[in-house]
Amino acid sequence: MNKQEDSLQLIKLYYANFNNKKYKEMVDLLSEKIIHDINNGSIEIGKETFLEFMYNMDQYYDEKIDNLSIQVSEDGSRVSSEFFVSGIYKKTAPRLPPASEQQYLLSVGCFFEIHNGKITRVSNYYNVKEWLQQIMPLKNNIMIKPLYKEDIKSHIDEMAKLRIEVFKEYPYFYDGSLSYEKEYLSNYLKSPNATVIAAFKENEMIGAATAILLSDSYEEAKAPFLKRGYNLNNIMYFGDSVIIPQFRGLGTGHRFFMHRELFALSFKNVNLITFFHVDRNKNPKYLNQKPTNYFDIESLWLSHRYAPAEGIVTTFSWKEFDEATESQKAMQFWTKKLKRF
Repeated sequence: MNKQEDSLQLIKLYYANFNNKKYKEMVDLLSEKIIHDINNGSIEIGKETFLEFMYNMDQYYDEKIDNLSIQVSEDGSRVSSEFFVSGIYKKTAPRLPPASEQQYLLSVGCFFEIHNGKITRVSNYYNVKEWLQQIMPLKNNIMIKPLYKEDIKSHIDEMAKLRIEVFKEYPYFYDGSLSYEKEYLSNYLKSPNATVIAAFKENEMIGAATAILLSDSYEEAKAPFLKRGYNLNNIMYFGDSVIIPQFRGLGTGHRFFMHRELFALSFKNVNLITFFHVDRNKNPKYLNQKPTNYFDIESLWLSHRYAPAEGIVTTFSWKEFDEATESQKAMQFWTKKLKRF
């Protein structure tokens, strides 16, 4: 192997040891005078200090790396990596907010220097403000709770009413019925590969977001991917995400994405996440119906690194308030790829 390939394998082993909590084996890959550049902290020197740091962190956080991408310089001396860290804040750390098993999901960048087959520098960078936002309680005492199977069943009426209430607005103008909604949501009761991330305010459901393996989802969602030869068991479909208007802008939408992505990452075979939305841009009927205070939902999707999937579209039928019967609407898919580790 050349130096570039040697360095690639060295860093892969470094992360494999991290995920398996083999910290001594991890430290064996470091030089004696390893430079550890700690995010928002000091610079520490030495293998023993690095090992002490790892054991100390393990007291407070239970973390795992996924979606790993590694880039190596031609001479193998420098390596950069990007990945997700999914974690649980399990014990209160000094000078930090109280721990209560809060989950979090962060994008991290790391830079390495390598000399004579050993790692001589490790520099991690992540958004501390984002981490704090994820572990802190939401405003207005909103509580987030993942629901599965029987829990979903007990809240099915609330979810149905919530969908009708929210989707009557732009851009859907949906004229819904409770009976149809309960039938529509039944997929989440039947599938063992589904969750509903629910938001509650004093035991009242004020928002919900769904996730399900695409193979267990709706034909309209499956069809474009089947046509292109995708394995539907490798795709997580994010269905609806609805929040009552007065509780928007409080960070709930971001939490919905975080919890659904954590759910997707729990399936080792999932390497793509997708959802679709109604495309009103090409229909002149809706040009003057967009509210002036309409939240730019696409900015939320872009901030979570989703992008429109060129050419992947479908149609979905529902009845609008000014329609006598259902009609088909064009739906555009957005996707995010996962490179599993």
